[in-house]
Amino acid sequence: MALYTKSGNAINLDGLHAYANDIVMPKLHSSFFQRSPIVTFMLGKMKTDADIGRPGSLGIVGGAGNFDSVEKANRAGSEIHVRFHTGKVGGTKWMGLRDTNPSTGNDSQDQKAKTGVSRLAVVKTPVKIWKSTLDAASDGNAIASAAKEALEEATEEHFEELTNALLVGNPTDQTADRWDKCLGIAQGIDTNNTYLNLNRSNDTYLNGIRITTAKSPTLRLIDEANITGDGTNGAADKGPGVDFVLMGKSNYEQLKQEALARGATISIEDMPGAAEVGVKYQVIRYGNVIITYDPNITGDESANDSDLTTFANSVFMLTTQDWEVVFHPSYNMNVTEWKYQGDVDGGPDCLTARIETGLQIICRRPWRQVLYTAVS
Repeated sequence: MALYTKSGNAINLDGLHAYANDIVMPKLHSSFFQRSPIVTFMLGKMKTDADIGRPGSLGIVGGAGNFDSVEKANRAGSEIHVRFHTGKVGGTKWMGLRDTNPSTGNDSQDQKAKTGVSRLAVVKTPVKIWKSTLDAASDGNAIASAAKEALEEATEEHFEELTNALLVGNPTDQTADRWDKCLGIAQGIDTNNTYLNLNRSNDTYLNGIRITTAKSPTLRLIDEANITGDGTNGAADKGPGVDFVLMGKSNYEQLKQEALARGATISIEDMPGAAEVGVKYQVIRYGNVIITYDPNITGDESANDSDLTTFANSVFMLTTQDWEVVFHPSYNMNVTEWKYQGDVDGGPDCLTARIETGLQIICRRPWRQVLYTAVS
């Protein structure tokens, strides 16, 4: 479909819209995944539904395995419920010859569970092209060039905001019907905050393992996280142990030198998430653990989220099967239809669209995740 219609020099908005999505999809794979090692790693390892960038489809990244139809339907809405066990009931008994059956007393299993809730957060980036720019173009190629430039700039801004929120996003009100930011990974690994609308000061079973003691970036941190942890809990106490380590460039460089000296494998890892996604990262393999860096962990306030300064020296250690990132069908990294604003009296003589993403990030077992906050 042509972008430019000679009759009346009108812009074919349907063609421009199709072209816009063609631009964003390649940028999605080369920019978003390149900047988001954690999402790409989960895509490649978990092999769950990953229809990201396709309007109208649900995209699920991570989780323990493929979701059945009921689970998918639950995740397609604006609110996802997550059930947590809060404690033991007791009453288990070895039976004597002429004994009475065990009893739970006034307690019961259905009273030992709570429901956390994750609500949709939507981020939108506006795209604007002045009609005079398109009118000055002599053919479809020139129009495509103007649209491509505008979309690429907007896409860069969109992914910058999105990748930062994946790490440190924190909604201001988790009781709201829609959250003003997604719950990032850092909020999932905490001991003194509200997570999935549950207050960890009361719901301590929901605590992650957060270690604030100053540490050096060494391979020993992984064993410490799994076994010693915070002195009480280790990530491997109730699971397989961490399998993915994410840090900033400075800490990664230091740890890499130790890994080389000890004969660890340094490789360029191809982590495909779907047929058309295959992003390569430099990674360190330490046993079954993948170690890499995220360029967003810089502490640079100019990175569009001042909260990043808090995590400049952080090292994230995750049990990735416990995490899932859900992209909403209505806001699946798609470009909206172009609208000509000049049709409204007093409206600007331009065309506008938006890049839209709606997502939820959920950790179902925070107690198997570790965050070091002072590594340098």
